[in-house]
Order: sequence, then structure tokens, then C-alpha cells
Amino acid sequence: MKWLKNNNVNIITLIILWLFGLLIICAMIVSHYYTKNIFSTIFYNKYFLFSIAIFSTYIYGFNFIKKTYYELFVWRKIGMNLLIFISTQTAFIYSSYQLAINNFPELIEVNIFVVLFVKTGDIINNKLRKLVSKDLKSLISLIPNEVITVVNNTEKLKKLSLVKENELVKVLKDQVIPIDGFLVSENRKINTQIIDGENNNKTFFKHDTLFAGMINKDIDLIMKSTTTIKNSFLTKIINKVALVQSEKTKLQTIIDKIIIWFTPLIILLAICGFVLSYLVLNYGNIYIAIKIAITILVTACPCSLGIAIPLAIMIGSLKAAKKNIIFNKPDAFEKLIKINVIAFDKTGTLTKGEVKVVNFIGDESFLEILWIIESNLTHPLADGILNYIRDKNLIFNKENNFKKVNRFEFILNNKNYKLLPISKYSESFDKVINFDINKLENTTTFLIENDVIVCLIEFKDKLRENVEESIQKFKSLGLEVFIITGDNKKVSEKLGLELKVDKVYYEKTIEEKLDVINNIQKQNKKVLYVGDGMNDILAIQKADLSISIITNSSFLNLESDVSLLNPNIWLIYESFKLAKFTKKIIITNLFWAFIYNSIVIPLAIFSVLTPMIGMALMFLSSFLVLLNSFILKNLRL
Repeated sequence: MKWLKNNNVNIITLIILWLFGLLIICAMIVSHYYTKNIFSTIFYNKYFLFSIAIFSTYIYGFNFIKKTYYELFVWRKIGMNLLIFISTQTAFIYSSYQLAINNFPELIEVNIFVVLFVKTGDIINNKLRKLVSKDLKSLISLIPNEVITVVNNTEKLKKLSLVKENELVKVLKDQVIPIDGFLVSENRKINTQIIDGENNNKTFFKHDTLFAGMINKDIDLIMKSTTTIKNSFLTKIINKVALVQSEKTKLQTIIDKIIIWFTPLIILLAICGFVLSYLVLNYGNIYIAIKIAITILVTACPCSLGIAIPLAIMIGSLKAAKKNIIFNKPDAFEKLIKINVIAFDKTGTLTKGEVKVVNFIGDESFLEILWIIESNLTHPLADGILNYIRDKNLIFNKENNFKKVNRFEFILNNKNYKLLPISKYSESFDKVINFDINKLENTTTFLIENDVIVCLIEFKDKLRENVEESIQKFKSLGLEVFIITGDNKKVSEKLGLELKVDKVYYEKTIEEKLDVINNIQKQNKKVLYVGDGMNDILAIQKADLSISIITNSSFLNLESDVSLLNPNIWLIYESFKLAKFTKKIIITNLFWAFIYNSIVIPLAIFSVLTPMIGMALMFLSSFLVLLNSFILKNLRL
């Protein structure tokens, strides 16, 4: 059967079988009105039908027999393949008996059309999945296969798959960044659209992180790889989307358990239908009894149940990816619907993270110390200080004797340094600079050398676009909106009033953010937490649902439930819309699948349906689920 594994041969064979099937149906109808005619004699001939049935059941449909074996003896989880096997084998054995006693094999059409209907549904399903898969592959299609590496000032072409960490790679103007790494050349203009969806050029400085898929819009650059292409950020995104499409949601797991019990239930109903018909409804008529049993089996195949959820999740996750929303976990679709509270980090989440230093008090000799410390941190405030130093045309080297004690404490040149937020300030600190703590209304950090305040850095940031509009949209959905930030009271409360949020939690450490989330959850509320930095990790893990905003300055691993590649808060509202619509498609699919079975099975038991009509309805049920999912794929949300 290897030739049937070729997709084109498979489809051509199906088309030919459908042509024969249509000829058989036409011949059946003609023979009903004209008992003797050449057309029916050829195409409704019992030997012709039997030959087509043998090919359809045991050659073209052999895969169903093979899967039945696996269901029973390998997977030990029976499903629709067993129903197909029992119905076709029962029909074939009974038809063989009729042929042997020179009667017309009245159930032989079952063998032909069950395989035709199920195979057609499978091909439509696979075609839709390939369309989705094709869209997914397009996310990485621009990455080149070969790159220019630089070894001892000599350039040579090398396959991208062979490039390892810490190799120098040359990227020409208008060429795609092939791999993750950091910029070795001086500042360059880089287009980041494939990562964050923003079609504009941004300035990247020496040592800034570059990601595969970005485009060099400046003169040629040299970068140093920090990973392989298999572990690149873009590859991780694509793998996450693919993983979500293959993983099962809790609802899908429930459906799988239902299907496990559904199949033996249908077999039991088929046996009951046979007994009821043979002993009561059509006493002694074994032909009608077998026909009723087969009708129940072919009508109730749980094909539509099996594809209702995974297909909707697959399409929903891809539509999200095209909007720069990555659903890292399939249950995120279900969890989003249950959220009561949405809590935001402030800096880099609600604000742009394009922090600017608006006030620096202290000796400028400490700028080198700040450069060394902040070069080892990933936070918008660190970027603000580094940009401030660059604007002064000061560039320093990283010290080898630098040691990080904890998040805010460092050892450099045998001296102890700390970065202290204004919320931790106390009058008891010694200081060599003059300032009035009551006049500081912006985000402020102190540099402390050996327990003495030597510098004060005051920052300002801007709100992201659409923040105010987005927060009002969240409220229109019935959500409470909170801010949980490590920033000082004045700055945080001022922002809270401006955005009209329900509550502001300020001056919170990593651990305290975790406690806030925990206390909200104790009020029987489901919390969605949105953050962008390492100081949000614990809150992201504790929240019922988490969304991380991925930016150039703060790339989290894709461990939150949802990741936004474009730092636009409006995308969170888009996530709610997409999740609700995906859920609606799933519920509609399941509703149709269950209603269909609850109607057709009783009709089959009381002989209202024939096997042919039952097969057609089974196919229609699966087709409507596919059509419903296809609407989601093409609908603009």
C-alpha cells in the first residue's frame, strides 16, 4: 500500500472512487424506475459492486483496518476506527453470504461509501491543517540557509545549521539577521518587524541583542552568535505555536475520555438495535436487523468530536501569531474567559520602557561604574542610564573583576555598590550629594558606594500607545484593573489616577508582587498578570494567567501563558476577543456534534435512516465542524 502514501495518488484514487460511487448511485436510482437498462446492468451489477467494495475496504481503506489493530492491541484506546471496521466487515460478510446464495448483496454499498465519506473528510481536514501549517512556516521563510562567517579576518560562507555559539557573522545591508547574537559593530539601524510587528528602523548599539528575522537596514555589520539556529528566539516562537496546536486542552482531554466510552456505547446500541429489530420491530428479519446495526455504527462515528477542539485551537493560535500574540499554552484560550482581574507592571509594560535620564546629581566619574553595572542588567532603567552615557559620547569597557552579589548589589574594584530605589531611601543614609527627597516626583534611583549615596538618577518614561483606551476596554469587559509596581508612591499613584485604574500597589519587590497576587486570589478572583521583566517572573508564575511583553531590552523566555511580540497593550484586548471567538467556535462544534448524535442514533434504531443516509449525515457532521473552523481561519477579528 506504499503507493497510497503519496498524497497526489491518494487524492486521484479518491476522485476515481467517487466517480464510480456517483455512477453507482445513478444506476441505483435508474434501476428503481427501469428494471432493465444497460446503465444499471453495468454499474449496479453485483459483481461490479463487489469488486469496488473489495478495493475500497481492503486496499484503499486498509489504513482503517491497521488503525483498528493499533487501537485494540497497541494504543488500548478504542475509537472511530473500530466502528468503521465493525460496520464494513459486518456489511462485507453479510453481502458475501448473499452473493454466495446468488442473492443481490444489498449492504455492499456500505463498504464503498463509508470509506469514501471518511477518507474525504480526512483529506479536507488534512488540507485545512496544511494551510495552517503553511502559514506557520512562512514565519521563518526569510531566514537564509548560508551565512558569512568571519575567522581571523577572513570571510567564508557557511551553512547556517553549522553555525555555533560565539562565532562572528557578517550581515550585509538589507539582509536578514540569520541567528541570535549581539552587535559587535557600532550602532546600526535594524528593522524589527518580524519580531514585534513594528515596520520601522530602530537604532541598535554595540553589545545590543539581535534576533533572527530582523533586517539590517544600515551598512554591513558584524555580530557574534549567542545560540544556534535551532535555539533561536524565532525558532522558539514557531515551536511554541506548533506545540500549542499539538497539545491538548483540559476540555479536549474530557472529550477524549468521552470518546473512549462513546465507542463501546455505540457498539452496545448497535447490538441492542439489532436485537430490538430482530425480536420486536421486524421479527425474524435478519437483513433489516443487520442494516439497523450498521446504520447506527456508521452514523455515530465520533469524527466531528475528535476534530472539534484541536482544529479550532490550531487556527486560533495561528491567527494570534499573525497578530504578534503567541499562545504558549493551549489552556490559555479557556483561562482568558474566566479572568476577573488584570494586573499590570508599570515600567516597560504600561510605559514604553524608553526611559530617559532627566536629572543626574553626582560626580561624573561614577558614570563608568554605572556603565559597568547597568551593562550587566536587563531593565528599561538600565537602558536609560546607558543611553544617557552614550549621549555624552562616553563608552567604557566591561570590567573582568565585576561580581554580582544579588539583583541590586555588586562588587567592583573591591568596593561594594548598590542600586537603591527611592522607596528604600532613609534619612539615616550617609550622602555626599545634596537633594530634597520631597521634590523628587519621578522614578529615582540612588547609587551607593560602601553605604554612602554618591549619585542620584531621576528618570522619565512615556505611556505606550492605546494604554488609556485599552484599560477602558478591559473595564467594559467587566475586569478590575490594577497596577503592581516597584516604583515610588508619588509616580505610581499619579499614573493610577491618569489611567483610572481600580487600585495601585506601589514600591513592591519581586516577592511582594507575589504576595499581592496571592491575596487577590484569596478573594476567589482569577488574576491575569502582565509584565515584561525578570522582576515579574514570580508574579507571572503565580497568576492564574500570565502575559509577558517581549521587548528588545527585556526578552523573557516563552514561559508565560501568552507572549506579546509587539509591546502594544491593545493586543491583550485582541487576545480576549480571539479567545472568546475560539471558545465560541469550539462550543458550536461540540454542540453540533452532540446534538447530531442525539438525533440520528434514535432515528437509526427505529429504521428511519438507511446506512447510505447515515453515512451522508456522518460526513455532513464532520464537514460542518470543518466549515465552522474554516470561518474562524478567514474571519477578520
